[in-house]
Amino acid sequence: MSSINEQEINSREVVRAASSLSLLENFEEIIKYSKDSKLDDEFFNKVKANIDIVNKFLKLNDIQVVLFSIMLNNYENDYSSFSAIEKHLDCGSIRLLSFREDFDKLLDKRYIIADGARNRRSVTYHIPSDLVLSIIKGKKYKQTKKVNLNSDELFSCIDSLTMSLEEDELDYNKFVSEVINLLKENKHIDFAFKMLNYRNRMNDKIDFTILVIFCKLFINNGDNCIGFHDFEEYFSRKERGSIRRSFLWKTNSLFSLGLVESNIDNGFSSTDFFNLTDKAKEELFSEMDIKALKSIEGRKKDIISVDSIAFKDLFYNDRERGQIEQLGALLGEDNFKSVQDRLKENGLRTGFACLFYGSPGTGKTETVYQLAKKTNRDIFMVDISETKSMWFGESEKRIKQIFSTYKELVKNSKTIPILLFNEADAVIGKRKDSSSGNVAQTENAIQNIILQEMENLEGIMIATTNLTNNLDKAFERRFLYKIEFNKPSIEEKKSIWKTMLSEINEEEVIELASIYDFSGGQIENISRKYLIDKVVFGKNPSLNELKNICDVELLERKSGANRLGYRPIST
Repeated sequence: MSSINEQEINSREVVRAASSLSLLENFEEIIKYSKDSKLDDEFFNKVKANIDIVNKFLKLNDIQVVLFSIMLNNYENDYSSFSAIEKHLDCGSIRLLSFREDFDKLLDKRYIIADGARNRRSVTYHIPSDLVLSIIKGKKYKQTKKVNLNSDELFSCIDSLTMSLEEDELDYNKFVSEVINLLKENKHIDFAFKMLNYRNRMNDKIDFTILVIFCKLFINNGDNCIGFHDFEEYFSRKERGSIRRSFLWKTNSLFSLGLVESNIDNGFSSTDFFNLTDKAKEELFSEMDIKALKSIEGRKKDIISVDSIAFKDLFYNDRERGQIEQLGALLGEDNFKSVQDRLKENGLRTGFACLFYGSPGTGKTETVYQLAKKTNRDIFMVDISETKSMWFGESEKRIKQIFSTYKELVKNSKTIPILLFNEADAVIGKRKDSSSGNVAQTENAIQNIILQEMENLEGIMIATTNLTNNLDKAFERRFLYKIEFNKPSIEEKKSIWKTMLSEINEEEVIELASIYDFSGGQIENISRKYLIDKVVFGKNPSLNELKNICDVELLERKSGANRLGYRPIST
């Protein structure tokens, strides 16, 4: 009898001790005693009270709590693998495999996310950061139920799920399950309702997954020219072969349902690129603004709103100032419309292509920003690196998409935006010998597309470049305005130093402007470092310390890649 009472007393003390600990401390107890435990009965007797405390938070069984705790212990390493858990517990693979259903339960509840979901042999897991944060704060974890969303919110969720599929956090079976649950919870949106109907009419989950990816690319990226490489990476090698055959021979249910068709290029049906049909767009996106779908305005990171551009003082020599003021006056909305109307009346092209060229740091890109601010225009920024692709034919497609998107922006914007090809050396240089290989052929094809689009331009295109002696003659002829940006004179440098660093006196300004042949961009870099030092050390750096910063800037500049010379281009 006394033995039983002692056990009860000990048990109560253990429970009381566990209750006095924080949630995180209870996890720590489980982790500590699970080390080399082989998950034997003695271990579970020791930590039963700790497991019960944790279970009020997680709602799992005892084994699941222990497995989760070990993974939580590896959170700093970003992932936890089977082998790491085996090593921690000092148990064999067979023992751990017996808990497969417990791992799956953790996956289903989204307490853990699998990395490499399509390769079970190398599967690893990580815990969502918001769940970890809840544990640290000791607050109950509430997963957001994605109901009553609007169209934008729905596609943001689909985008997130697609990213999880792409990064192997989900296989496509789990992906389809989660997408269908998302659609079911938002059937008030016409897209969700109709997608569910199409899912019931499809052969398998693969076709539905592909349709979701097509819709995601069309809505989020404005992309309706989709190649195999845009979606086949989500599937196994064996599945890719079957998918390719079903697309090539049009036996895929997406074709029989009239949702997808081969892309037409120059009158020919492509065997490599496909798009959503008009039927699919009309049925699936009936509630959405089709104009917004055709363009990427408001959705693409490359649209720089005029409201986000801050006014900035720039310094030019007399020639530069005159040319930029002239261009700024032309791009003013009233003048621009009048000039375009007059050109159109005379049968002349109405687009304006401009080239800004000169040394790095001389204000070319910032001048585009300030012209946009002055004339109340957004900027559609082209990322040149994104136009380069390892896929044959893909680069041309991306360039076409850039101009297609810009045309939609011109058509649907109250004020025509500026199309900015920043650092455009890579796409407007002299054409290469096509016989030298596929890369040369692709680059020449890209240039031909750009040249043709410049001929048909109805808006404003500005290209900036550091290299002009490599400019192709065909491009030179198509730039109506060509402005050279030189490094500032001593007087201009003095003005820049005064503006950037009001703390330094006149003598110091003169000395710095005389000694250092810096561009405006370099002086701005130095000014930022000066202010950082001031904040860190609580005092203004001395002139010698400022000179040290300048010397470092010189060294960094010399260690960089050498640029070729410049050849003036007349305006």
